[in-house]
Amino acid sequence: MKHVAAKLAILLALTTAARASELQALTVNGLTFSGDLKVTVFPDPTFRPKTVSTITGRTPLVLYAFHPSPRGATQRRLHLLCPVRALRVYLQRTSDTRLSDRLLVTYGGRTPGSALSTQRLAHWLVDGIQLCYTVQGKPVPTLTAHSTRGTAASVAVLSGAAWDTVRTQAGWSGDCSFLRHYFRHHRVVSVADAVLAQAV
Repeated sequence: MKHVAAKLAILLALTTAARASELQALTVNGLTFSGDLKVTVFPDPTFRPKTVSTITGRTPLVLYAFHPSPRGATQRRLHLLCPVRALRVYLQRTSDTRLSDRLLVTYGGRTPGSALSTQRLAHWLVDGIQLCYTVQGKPVPTLTAHSTRGTAASVAVLSGAAWDTVRTQAGWSGDCSFLRHYFRHHRVVSVADAVLAQAV
């Protein structure tokens, strides 16, 4: 369950360029799958993002499938990174213990199934990413949960995603915040596809 939870958290963070607090606010209320092609997820209506504007509104969050009908070994491997698939698996695995309507819930401790805190979600992200590096025998970089935000946006931009699309997805009203604090010179089209395709 630890790996299932971390995988979903990482995929959500990378394909949305969202803050941990925005992911923590997602709920299962109104969650709708459109077959295997996409899923629509709503945040708690009482949630207020860090920057309140029409751009930062994430209602609803729509996740699209990544290689929904895989053909061949490469596409089947890439489909394992599909956020729609990961979310469906996660919901199935948490259905018996879920005590909260928040999308992300705890799987251990005294009250498994309760709403996950933003701090705990940050640990999931960091621990999961560090495990990925360790399994591949690569040096583990110094990172924080917030690192996923800059990495996702940077990879998307450098892979050809339109800047306006990336900026809207990440909730930035202008260019300065991204260029000054988030841009990473990765060598590497939607935000999700640009990020997930780097797994090849």
